Amino acid sequence: MSKTEHLVSIKEALEKNGVYTGLTSGTSMEPLIHHQKDNIIVVRPAGRLKKYDIPVYVSPSGKYIMHRIVAVKPDHYIIIGDNLLRKEYVTDDMIIGVLRGFYKNGRRYVDLDKNRLYKLYSRLWVALYPLRPLYVYGKRAVRKLIRILKRSLSSE
Repeated sequence: MSKTEHLVSIKEALEKNGVYTGLTSGTSMEPLIHHQKDNIIVVRPAGRLKKYDIPVYVSPSGKYIMHRIVAVKPDHYIIIGDNLLRKEYVTDDMIIGVLRGFYKNGRRYVDLDKNRLYKLYSRLWVALYPLRPLYVYGKRAVRKLIRILKRSLSSE
């Protein structure tokens, strides 16, 4: 592909082919899906989505976002990224696709409809949401401590 050739957006790929595959961008779905490491397979949704589904939606600013549904309401969904604390409220008209599977580190395929370990993970991750601040802030503290230690060791 030449540098000037137009890259197809997720929305265009879904409208044309019904499926989109590509690398992820961002850290909001860690520890499940990692930035620029995991190849996702997104398909057009067939009707209303369910709790634990991972839709791809377009934010009001035009950004593509992929987070997990934690509650289904009659007129919207409550959605949270696995690595985030803030709830989002998304309507059906914002959703353009739903994650069906992904290749972990480009090798092992995880089918979200069939993989029992994934289903257990998604249910536990949602159930443990009240404890998520401990995970998120704990991870940040450990990273900061490592940076401080590296800096102090390199200055010696």
